[in-house]
Amino acid sequence: MAALKQPIAIYHEHPHWFERLFAELDRRGTRYERVDATRHHFDIEPNGNRKYSLVFNRMSPSAYTRGHGHGIYYTVSYLEHLERLGTRVINGARGFRYEISKASQLSLLHSLGLPYPRARVINHPQEAPAAAEGFRFPVIVKPNVGGS
Repeated sequence: MAALKQPIAIYHEHPHWFERLFAELDRRGTRYERVDATRHHFDIEPNGNRKYSLVFNRMSPSAYTRGHGHGIYYTVSYLEHLERLGTRVINGARGFRYEISKASQLSLLHSLGLPYPRARVINHPQEAPAAAEGFRFPVIVKPNVGGS
């Protein structure tokens, strides 16, 4: 394998989930950086320089359950920025936008003609009773963003 000009970035929110990955990258001598998605900043004008050969996005939509919700929507902006620079991103902005929105996931499934659970989307808890009209019980209520 050819040597990388810049390191690979592992952009993550939960370091313990990636200990085995980091250990394997270390074992292989791969140049990489651990990028903490919970405390991060980027320069809008990076002088045309790409900092990473590849960014592997592993920001978790369940981050808000660990007090890191601020990083979820920030991540979309960061990924879009990287993509505009021409940085290769795995789990990029388009995919991540689906990952953080159950409403978008269901809409996509519908557009593809794939089965999905009957659903209504609300933007305020007081809308739940009206939105549930016509549903059979039990009714499951889930936040739009977050784990499964």
